[in-house]
Amino acid sequence: NRLRDGRYVSVVHRPMADSGWVTTHEDVTEVRRREESFRLLFKANPVPMWVIDWESLRFLAINDAAVTHYGYSHEKLMSMTASDLRPAEDRERFEQSMRAESKDQFVKNITRHSKADGTTIDVFVYSRALVYAGHNARLVAIHDITDRKLAEDELHRTQKFLNTVIEHVP
Repeated sequence: NRLRDGRYVSVVHRPMADSGWVTTHEDVTEVRRREESFRLLFKANPVPMWVIDWESLRFLAINDAAVTHYGYSHEKLMSMTASDLRPAEDRERFEQSMRAESKDQFVKNITRHSKADGTTIDVFVYSRALVYAGHNARLVAIHDITDRKLAEDELHRTQKFLNTVIEHVP
């Protein structure tokens, strides 16, 4: 219950065996404010983030940055699984790696994702196990490293070319 002064009070009524009731009142204002703060950190974060169910790999929550970056509507993403964001040839390997992960570990890896327009991107994935809405889940943050990887590849090609030139100069 929200009070006029803005505080939140949790009221719990419990029946007793002898036909009476016990009621408890607890001020949960701080807990509520912390939850709102964390929800805002997730929802408004500029980094694409989501929460997936560990077993089904279905999305349980998706932030606005993920919707914008991947080009799917929020509703479409919520109807998909994390496997659906992988190129077809990577899906089986991803599902096997998810089954092999310890449920309490922090995971970092580089992989590929597919956007709604079919573009394949290189991403650095950070994920952490948690319990979300009663589900064993993973919180995932995504960093698109496609441009960085292209720049590194170009640098390597240029370096290889220059090394070849230097080796053949008398």
